[in-house]
Amino acid sequence: MKKISKEIKEKSQLTKEEWREYTKTVWSIANVGHGEHPAIFPDEIPLRLIKLFSFWGEVVLDPFGGTGTTARVSLSLGRSAISVDQNERYVAIANDDCKDILGKTNLNSQMLIVQGDSRNLNFIKEESVSLI
Repeated sequence: MKKISKEIKEKSQLTKEEWREYTKTVWSIANVGHGEHPAIFPDEIPLRLIKLFSFWGEVVLDPFGGTGTTARVSLSLGRSAISVDQNERYVAIANDDCKDILGKTNLNSQMLIVQGDSRNLNFIKEESVSLI
């Protein structure tokens, strides 16, 4: 297991308010979706989980990427993102949205948006993903 530097821990730190809200037994989150995908998956869900369970600069994998909500949020939080989905249209949307995020940030995050089957992830280097 790699050692996390003090600087990275500080960049990844939750506020007291975030900690209190994110560790509640039940989350109350508004139902909002992308509009291009039938699943209701608001940004707030991956945002909380990424902030709770990963550090700034780490890689987040979403094997069922859809329109890229998790990838987009990962990038906006200073993480790198790998997103896999079978649907060509959803992959294109995710790619465009994630490029948009990278263009607006000054972060060193990287993204890999792949059209494929999540049962075959052999293109991902072993031990390179921090959060799934």
